[in-house]
Amino acid sequence: GMQEHVDKWFRDGTEAVCFCGGGIYSYMEDIDRPYELKIIGVDMDQKELLDDLYGPGTALTSAMKNYSATISWALSKLILEDNWDSLGGTMPTLGLVSGTDLEKNHVALPDSTQWNDSFTKEDYAAIVNAIYTGALTVDDTIEREPATKHITVDYLGNLNPTDE
Repeated sequence: GMQEHVDKWFRDGTEAVCFCGGGIYSYMEDIDRPYELKIIGVDMDQKELLDDLYGPGTALTSAMKNYSATISWALSKLILEDNWDSLGGTMPTLGLVSGTDLEKNHVALPDSTQWNDSFTKEDYAAIVNAIYTGALTVDDTIEREPATKHITVDYLGNLNPTDE
């Protein structure tokens, strides 16, 4: 199952894992770990939750949905613009709306990110701006494995926590 996959990854040298879905992080709870578990959270800032569960320093960052920006956007469409039909039955894809005001974007890294000399908050802001302006593009293709320059990715597709 999921625990065995992740346990093997860390035993084989994986430094961090991102559990992309709700409470999947809890699947490591019952594993006896002779390694330091490092997790990238998802959806919201999961630092407190992950650090409480696995110990201080577990949460490197979180791939966060900025709910306040998204709720403000939706309420503006629905109430201020009286444009109810624009959202009914749709699944809008929301992302960056500003290259400089990170609070306005629908996706973000939280302030609790473990910034360091190799990757600072300023580096992150520069990347967001480059993506927003089009100087840097993000390939969102899912039909093939991701190409990376600075990290090794073992692409296993989708793993379901209940897979054996």
